[in-house]
Amino acid sequence: SAEARADTAEPIAPQARTKEVLMHLRAHPHLIKDRRRNMKRHRSIFVGKEFITWSIASELTATRQSGCQLGQLLIDHKLIHRVGGNTNTFKDKDAWYRCYCDEDASWSEVHESYDDVMDSEHDDLIIAKGLRDSAIFRMLPREALDELAKNCTICPLSKGDNIVEIGADHGDDGTMYIIASGTVGVYVEDAEVPITFLSVGRSVGEMSLLTGQPRTSIVRAEEACKLIQVTQAALNPLVESMPGLIDQIAEVVTSRQYGEERKKNLAKSQ
Repeated sequence: SAEARADTAEPIAPQARTKEVLMHLRAHPHLIKDRRRNMKRHRSIFVGKEFITWSIASELTATRQSGCQLGQLLIDHKLIHRVGGNTNTFKDKDAWYRCYCDEDASWSEVHESYDDVMDSEHDDLIIAKGLRDSAIFRMLPREALDELAKNCTICPLSKGDNIVEIGADHGDDGTMYIIASGTVGVYVEDAEVPITFLSVGRSVGEMSLLTGQPRTSIVRAEEACKLIQVTQAALNPLVESMPGLIDQIAEVVTSRQYGEERKKNLAKSQ
């Protein structure tokens, strides 16, 4: 019951459960993101009080106290750690935390900020960063992300280039895209104004790739962009080794698609 969950931490999430909580945390498109402090960008950070609010909204916990206990369990099970604090405790404050699986020592040794990478010519670093920050793939274990990154490529676009055309069959190239830099617009047929904009970390073409259905929108670069191409061939080995992956991706995609379908219907009615 909710009262029982509020009384004690351990029944909320034993060790197997905390890993599931971590997966859902990393799949959330807004909790974990790059943040700035003292003019320096810090990668893949989430805030303690925002985590607790999310845990209650997701019905993982019933109170802010039990949400704090859940955060401490993630620390105790060595899944997350405090960033910039003197003690490794979980607090219902603006305290910063990071998942251990988002740590990358080589990254900090080569580049101090995301902007450095986006301005560089190192496609492998752009791909690694882009996949880690994407709403769809950030829930994957580090090893799976590294394996996927090996089979992805960068697609540079100029302003006005179309990425996706209405009615195009995914089978022509079997590709979805993750936005690594820049912004794209989503257009319904004959529309001059986009119904929505997508920026870094968002994906394009994933529903067609997963379902085999024709594309339903035009997606156009609103400025110079870099996209990460994820082909069906690159995704297949992960799907075979992780049977639940498609369901995890579909859950993230369906949530986003619902909002975009409402925008499309509104645009068509005007």
